[in-house]
Amino acid sequence: VFVNTRYKPVAQKVNPVPGTLPDEFKIVRKFPEDPLLSLPSVPTIIPPFVYGTRLTEERWKKIE
Repeated sequence: VFVNTRYKPVAQKVNPVPGTLPDEFKIVRKFPEDPLLSLPSVPTIIPPFVYGTRLTEERWKKIE
């Protein structure tokens, strides 16, 4: 990116001022609930594979 302006001189640098933040403006970070509880349970027994229209039994045997 081409810019025709110079960098800001050090004399114009803005320094942060330390201060205290009132309690009513403090940010409270907390999870409303455990996100892992909302996940569905995964079955431990896998259902048998059902062949579809694209992957037929004949195509699967050619791949093997």
